Amino acid sequence: AEGTHHAREDVEGISSLKARGCDGILMLDSRASERDLIAATIGGPPIALVNRDIPSLPEMCFSIDHFDAGRAVGQYLAAKGHKDLAVVGGPLEIEGSKFRYEGFLAGLAELGVSVNPRLCQHTEFSFEGGRIAADALIAAGRPFTALFCGSDDIAIGAKSRLEHAGVRPEIVGYDNLPLHGYIDTVFSSVATPDEEMVRNACAYLLNKCYGGQRPIAHRFKAKLVIRDSVDRSP
Repeated sequence: AEGTHHAREDVEGISSLKARGCDGILMLDSRASERDLIAATIGGPPIALVNRDIPSLPEMCFSIDHFDAGRAVGQYLAAKGHKDLAVVGGPLEIEGSKFRYEGFLAGLAELGVSVNPRLCQHTEFSFEGGRIAADALIAAGRPFTALFCGSDDIAIGAKSRLEHAGVRPEIVGYDNLPLHGYIDTVFSSVATPDEEMVRNACAYLLNKCYGGQRPIAHRFKAKLVIRDSVDRSP
């Protein structure tokens, strides 16, 4: 089951699948709370949570080190000499979004760089969210030479709006969606090992449901993919 934008709907989805007698449940990007997920494990089939990191449920979680990925982006941009940066993160109530944002700020701080609070925006993971956030950055009236976006969808929407306004920062997105061979919008991005996470989550469920000793990994590394883009480094 794929997570929705609402925790309540995710919980209802799990309950519906349990009522149907599923042998196991794979949840992608669920926003359900830790408390609700713990409750869902009682008297039901095994559950695998992809892209969640819940300390009390380590066996069923399969996640990326989003903090480390965000940190790598911050270090990369700061090392290029960028001093005036902006960030458009995803919703902070999503743990992966929160961690990549915090990691980005930490990576900058390690090299003595910070982000003006007026250049920090958060929005939904969508093209429209990126456009709205870009409008807010423009309205802030503060120049910036680099922009980190919490997803490629946000980056595409923001880049389009910024270029229309004549603002061309270096942009780094997140997810490394397979779009760069089909659209003119080119920027660096963080590649996430989504398929590897899902494969391991499925192996976990197969082991739990039908027996077996398939090797399982729970924690995964993302990778910054550098592409030619507008280079505004000083």
